[in-house]
Amino acid sequence: MSVELRHLRYFIGLAEAKSFGRAATALGIAQPALSQQIRKLECELDVVLFRRGNDGSHLTPAGEAFLHGAQASLAGAAEAVASARRVGHGECGRLNVGFIGSSAEDLIPAAVRLYREEHPGVEISLTETEPAQLSGCFEHNELDVAFARTPVDSPELLAEPVTADDVIAVLPDDHPLGGEESIPLSALAQDAWVVAPASVSKASREVFLEDCSRSDFEPMIGAEASTPEAIIGLVASGVGVSMLPKGSHSLPREGVCTVPIQGEESVVVMAWREDRRTPPVSEFMRLVRQIARTD
Repeated sequence: MSVELRHLRYFIGLAEAKSFGRAATALGIAQPALSQQIRKLECELDVVLFRRGNDGSHLTPAGEAFLHGAQASLAGAAEAVASARRVGHGECGRLNVGFIGSSAEDLIPAAVRLYREEHPGVEISLTETEPAQLSGCFEHNELDVAFARTPVDSPELLAEPVTADDVIAVLPDDHPLGGEESIPLSALAQDAWVVAPASVSKASREVFLEDCSRSDFEPMIGAEASTPEAIIGLVASGVGVSMLPKGSHSLPREGVCTVPIQGEESVVVMAWREDRRTPPVSEFMRLVRQIARTD
């Protein structure tokens, strides 16, 4: 026999009632069963815990020493159960939210603010993540949910669209198309392009090439840069043109102008791993959907 929580409850109940009869009634078990369990506990510990007499059952010195630990153990178990239930119900814990660039820059603050109001016991961490790092961050439990622009390179992630941005051409300010209200992508077929390298997002590079192919041209890559800011800087220096989601950069900027590209948009998705979706994650996702519907 090993000491179980029920043995501690029986022991504490008898110590408080000082009577097998009263303790059995309070515990909701038969008196003979209580007597048997206390004897088994004493045999397991190899000590006498109670002195039995006509005036009741009283703790021995060994019983007094055991009482403090038994009470602490029961209290600790009760707190562990309560803590597990709070986390399981999404009332406390930690939520790690990732984002790529400025994806969903209005949606994320609104969702975090509302979530904190409704779940003050949950700690929220916000982390900017590079597209190539997204899968690894989920794999190492560094992220619970993330916002990214399509396409998402990680096949193990589920992705749900939440908002979208227009896509704009980023042009040197002396480009002949700079004054247009909008242009088709094919209008830039003869220009050199500044794009992100495939190492940042292979899927994004493939989508860019597919978009150009549908517009009947193969882009000439003039330069590569990993961030929107670096891309804009190269465009400003006259290296080439680019296209970016409207909300992914800080513009206007000296040396460049922007023109909307017809028929192009950048979709922002909420991504997660279904096998890692905890109650806090599910609740956060619910609020994101609620906010996205009202925008």
